[in-house]
Formats: sequence, structure tokens, C-alpha cells
Amino acid sequence: MAMELKIQTTKTFENAYNCEKKIQLHQGSARSGKSFAIIQYLIVMALESKQLISIVRKTFPALRTSALRDFKDIMGDMQIWHDDYWMSTEHTYRFPNGSVIEFFSTDTAEKLKGLRRDILWIDEANELSYEQYFQLAIRTTGNIIVSYNPSFSPKHWLLSEVADGNDADVLNAIQQGYNIATVFGIKKTLPMPESYLGRPVFNGDESDLRFLDPKGVVVGLYAKGKAKKDTSGFVKYPTIMLQAA
Repeated sequence: MAMELKIQTTKTFENAYNCEKKIQLHQGSARSGKSFAIIQYLIVMALESKQLISIVRKTFPALRTSALRDFKDIMGDMQIWHDDYWMSTEHTYRFPNGSVIEFFSTDTAEKLKGLRRDILWIDEANELSYEQYFQLAIRTTGNIIVSYNPSFSPKHWLLSEVADGNDADVLNAIQQGYNIATVFGIKKTLPMPESYLGRPVFNGDESDLRFLDPKGVVVGLYAKGKAKKDTSGFVKYPTIMLQAA
């Protein structure tokens, strides 16, 4: 029997539900109502079809007192919460149609590189590093929802990589097995980083014959010319470990 629900929604819910882009950005203060609307949207998606949905924040104590608490309250208000469907040890809720909403934090390292999911919501994403975000995003086949409080540096990765960058294209390329090229702001006398975005780095400056590159790598290039002074986010500045002589 089909379930019929009547819920009062907001503009944020409508934007999320009607968005056709892979990555959604939702900016707002702690009391803006964005989290409430996003949780409503995720519940509706879980009810409409079988989905694995991950709700993530930097630490679990913060997640427990924010998104998880709101999720339980909203499910209760909708009169669809069932204690038997909640797995407290795994922090997951399983719907009758097989959908699962899981809650975890990025301080659980194995979760970052765990199973693939259909939908991802990162709450207060500005608290995460870009590497943490990317490890979650690359394992998400469907929509990625990123919400954040706007009180951070304009050079933050949320702006340079996601809002103003081509992050969705990068994710799609990697998920389809393509190599990607990245310009690194390091001296040519230094080695390329061993890995980037979870992939080994291959020195692309050693040859222009890209068809000979190994598969599944990041093709690393040294910054040249004006790129040496780039501050837009196009050039990446990885941490290089050096050993003293």
C-alpha cells in the first residue's frame, strides 16, 4: 500500500527536491532552517525508492545533537518513526522498503573509504578537509548535499573547489575510470606527491605522450609561468615530506 504523507516544506526543500545538479550547496546560519529542510528531503527520498543515504559530520557528538536529533524529531512528527527500525549500535535507520539512512563522523577513518552510497549529506562541511570530503564524494553515485555556515575564509576549499571549481566533473571522471590532471605548486627540484585524492600521482612533465600514462592515476604537472603565483585554487599545494640529510 502506498504511503501518503502531508508535510509542510520550505524553499530549501523545494530547491533540494528539484535540483538536477549532482552537487547541491546550502549556505545558512545555524538557525536558518536548512538542516530541517534537508532532513525532510532525505526522508522523502528514502520513502520514494530504495536508497542508501549517509549523513555525515566531523564529530559524532556534534552529529548526535544536531542532524540525528532532528531526524528523530521529524520522523516522530511525521508519525513514521519505529523503534524496531533503529539500530542504535550502527546508528542506522532501516525503512520498510529497504532504504537505509546512516549517521557517522569523519573521525571514523574506515567510514571515509567504506561502501558506496546513493546520496550523501555533509552537515557543516566547512569543518572537514577537502581530502575527507573527496573520499566521501567519490563513493557517492547520486546526489551530494553540502551544507555549511558561511563564516570561513574565502580561500576555503568549499569555494575554490566546489562552489567555483569543476569538482562535479572531476568526480564523474574518476568514477568513470578516467585519469585527471592536477597542477601542483611545488618546485621542479622536489618530487611529486606520492598520492592525491586517494590516487597515485604520475609525473606528467616527464613526457607529453598521455596515451602512455598508466590508468587510475592523477597526472601531476608542475606549475609554470603565471601559475606559480596562482591563488585561485587552480594550483594545488600538497604537503611534501622531506627527510633531513
